[in-house]
Amino acid sequence: MENLYGSICLTDIPKELITVGKNGKKYLNVVINARREVSQYGHTHYIKAYCKKEQQRSGVNYYIGDLKPSQMQPEQPQQGYSPRPANVQSGNDDLPF
Repeated sequence: MENLYGSICLTDIPKELITVGKNGKKYLNVVINARREVSQYGHTHYIKAYCKKEQQRSGVNYYIGDLKPSQMQPEQPQQGYSPRPANVQSGNDDLPF
C-alpha cells in the first residue's frame, strides 16, 4: 500500500458538516479520491468533505486538501504514545470551529 501525505485547509471545511460524536468530540467525514492526472505539484489524490448530493449547496467548496506519495518511511509511534504537534495544546488549539 502506498503511503500518502498532504494537508487540508481548515478554513475551507464547511462547518455545517462537522458532527459531534457520543464522546463529545467533533468529526468530519471525508472522501479521498485519486486524481485523473497528477497535478503540477505532484498531487495524486484529493480530500473532499463528505456530503450527500442532495445536501450540497451551490457555491460551497467541498474540496479541502491534496495528497501525494510519501518519500519517507512512516514513523512508528512508541507504545502508548500519541504524537501531537508541539504548538497544539489540548483544549486550546485555535481551530476555526
